[in-house]
Amino acid sequence: MSTPGPYRGILPFRLCDSGVFFGRERAATDLAAKILVHRLVVLFGLSGSGKSSLLNAGVFPLLLREGMQPERLRVRPLAEEPLLIERVPTGRDEAQFLP
Repeated sequence: MSTPGPYRGILPFRLCDSGVFFGRERAATDLAAKILVHRLVVLFGLSGSGKSSLLNAGVFPLLLREGMQPERLRVRPLAEEPLLIERVPTGRDEAQFLP
């Protein structure tokens, strides 16, 4: 029986995956530093570029260690539609798993 690998395929890394998330430490610490200074930081990029993984498994563990309670908002500026801003639920009943 083989041990499952650390890669989640197309699914983003979660907070509980932070122990196997690697290679983006500099990006995570830089982004966490910006959040600590500015409190509101916008992270944007193409779909599938790793934004959720960077936040969930890279940045959030750093912010939690600083005593912060990070929140994620999804902003979707779609053409000819109202601007959509929604809070991404953290699943309080599964506190260690962020979507």
